[in-house]
Amino acid sequence: MRNSDPAAWTEVLRIVSLIRGLDSDDPSRRQQSALATADGSAPAVGLLAEALLEEDDPNVSGALRWALRRSRGRASDDALAVFGPALTSSVAQRRHRAVTAIADSGTEAAVALLVGTLTHADPVVRGHAALALGARRDTRAIPELIGMVVAGAHDVEAAETLGALARDHDLDDRIAAAFAQELGRGTVSLDTRLRLTQALAELRGPVTHDLLLTLADDPDRRVALTAMAVARTAAPTAARARRTRRWGASPDEPK
Repeated sequence: MRNSDPAAWTEVLRIVSLIRGLDSDDPSRRQQSALATADGSAPAVGLLAEALLEEDDPNVSGALRWALRRSRGRASDDALAVFGPALTSSVAQRRHRAVTAIADSGTEAAVALLVGTLTHADPVVRGHAALALGARRDTRAIPELIGMVVAGAHDVEAAETLGALARDHDLDDRIAAAFAQELGRGTVSLDTRLRLTQALAELRGPVTHDLLLTLADDPDRRVALTAMAVARTAAPTAARARRTRRWGASPDEPK
């Protein structure tokens, strides 16, 4: 380094300063160090990514995510090179921070990592990946999103995401049929039946309406009343869908 260009020395000193700042015991100094990385150079991005995996202060984490979002191209790939392996970490918090950071990236490489994570053994990691992919209207997230509704893991957000996917890709019947399959799996708990019934409010179409009518006969009063209320809301849409299928009427016909 003695014979190196002065610019190289400047970069070395900058990286050393960043390392010291990110390793500080003072959260405010760690935050300032993250915010000071304005150029998104590859060495800085790698350090920021590793720091984010270890950071437990929400303000500092926010600053690190902001700094990482400014990275582009090669620098962004360098961040994913840190986050990808962390998905298999034995430390749960490190895995969860990694998938959240990957979801925050909009690159094709990040999407590929998220898709691969849909079969992860950790349900929290799978859930983060499914919600992120669903927000991008990626239908590959649908099975995991349905599983989240069944399990009660961020079920409201999962149901809303399923509704958006159904509207964008005309998948109401397919998703409702998957709900019916879940309800037909032997003994389904009351809480699961109630969650699936509530999630049907996000869907429309004849399959949804028929399933709601079936649930209106559920032995539990809460499930039955919820199904009847949702069915009344969805009934006009279901009726129009039936007319369209049977007689070829336009979905835009007068109501």
